[in-house]
Amino acid sequence: MTTDEAARLPESLVLADATATPRRRPRHRITFEGGLDSPFHRWFRLTPSYSPHLVGHWLDEHPQFDSGRLLEPFSGAGTTCIVATRRGLDSVGFEINPFLAFVSRTSTRWDVSVDELRVALAAVLSSTADLLSSGPLDVEEFAAELGTVIPPIHNVYRWWRPDVLRQLLALRQSIGKHGGDVADHLRLALAEIVYSTANITLGRLQLFFVDRSSHDIEVIRPFKEVVARMIEDLERHIPSRVGRAQIINSDSRGLEEVPDGSIGAVFTSPPYPNRYSYVWNTRPHLYLLEFISTPREAGDLDTVTIAGTWGRATSVLQKGVVEPTENVARAMGRVYEDLHEQSLLMGNYVTKFFNDMDIHLAAVGRKVMSGAPIGYVVGNTETKGIMVETHDILASLFEANGFGRIEQDYLRARNSGAGLVEVTVSGVAES
Repeated sequence: MTTDEAARLPESLVLADATATPRRRPRHRITFEGGLDSPFHRWFRLTPSYSPHLVGHWLDEHPQFDSGRLLEPFSGAGTTCIVATRRGLDSVGFEINPFLAFVSRTSTRWDVSVDELRVALAAVLSSTADLLSSGPLDVEEFAAELGTVIPPIHNVYRWWRPDVLRQLLALRQSIGKHGGDVADHLRLALAEIVYSTANITLGRLQLFFVDRSSHDIEVIRPFKEVVARMIEDLERHIPSRVGRAQIINSDSRGLEEVPDGSIGAVFTSPPYPNRYSYVWNTRPHLYLLEFISTPREAGDLDTVTIAGTWGRATSVLQKGVVEPTENVARAMGRVYEDLHEQSLLMGNYVTKFFNDMDIHLAAVGRKVMSGAPIGYVVGNTETKGIMVETHDILASLFEANGFGRIEQDYLRARNSGAGLVEVTVSGVAES
C-alpha cells in the first residue's frame, strides 16, 4: 500500500495492529479489467463490476462452502455466476434490469452448438450486407422498409450517427431473422458493440457524449470479433465439469423465487449509494435490443431498483421524509440527521438505500443454510461533504440480521475521490 493510499484510508479501516497494512492487490484482480481477457467474462464489458479473480479468491478463502447454491443477488454482467459455473458450482443470480439479466443468462449458457453459431453468423453477415447494399441510405426510410423501429431513446442521433445506426438496425434485423437457436448469443455480441459505436465516452463510469462526426466508426468488424471470442471460449475453455446457473429477472429484496435454506454461500457487489444509475447507463442497450420502448419504463425500472436515482426515482425521493428502519437508524447514527440537514433528496436517497439493504439481508438470512458465508463488495461515498461509510453501516446490518464473524477486507482506494475505497464485508450465517 502506498503512502498516498494509506492517507486516504477511512478511520474505520485503520488496523488495530499499527505494523500491519492492508494487502495490496493489482487493479485487474479487483475491477472489471480482470474480465476483459477472461473467457466468457469478455463477452460483455460492464465497467462498474468486479474482477472474476476477486470472486475466485473469496471462494478459495471459504472452502466450507460445499453444499447448496451460490447466490449472486445483484448479478450485473454475471461475473459471480460465470466463475461458479467454471468451478462446477451451481448458482443463482438475481438481476432487476432485464438487459443485464439477459447478459448474465446468455454469458452462462454454454450448451449451444458452435457449428450453429458459425452458420448463423455467416447468414447474419450475408443478410446484413444485402440489406445495407440495397436499402435506402436515409436511416428512417431504411427502418421503415425493414419494418422495424428506430430506438425510441430521447435524441437518438445524439447517441448514434445515422450511418452507424443504419448498420446496427441491419444487424438487429438479420439476427432476428437468421439467429435461430443462437440468436441470444448474437444479440449479446450486438450489445457488446453498443458503447464502441455510440457518440459517448465512459469517463469515470458515467457516460459522456462526445463528437465523433469525423471518426471511422466500425460496426461489422467488432461484431464479428465478439462472436469469434464466443466461439473460441465455447471450443476451448469449457471445463469438464460445469455448474448450472439460473438467472432470475427479479427484485433482490425478497428473493421469493429461492427456497428457504437452499443457499450455501453469497458473493455479490450491490449498487453503491453514490447515485450511479445502471438503468441510465444501459439505456442504449435497453432501447436498441428492445427491452423497453418508452422513457416511463426506464424511470419505473430505476424507481424500483435498489439505489435507483434516475428520472421518476428522484422525484419520488423529494416527497416527504424517508424514515430509517430500526436497524438502519442504529447503523447510520448521526449520518442520518447530518444528511437530511444538508439535503432532503440525498438524505432520503441514502436512507432508502440502506432500508432496502436491510430488507434484502433479512431475506438472505432466510435463504441461506446455517454456517453459510456471505461476502459483499461495497464502496463508501461522500455526499454533501458527509462521508457515508457503507462498509461500516453494512457490517452493522449484517449483525442485526443474524450474521456473525464479520470481517472487513480492504481492497483498494478508488480513483473517484479522496477517501473513497472498496471493501469486502464478510460474515457467516449463525442460525
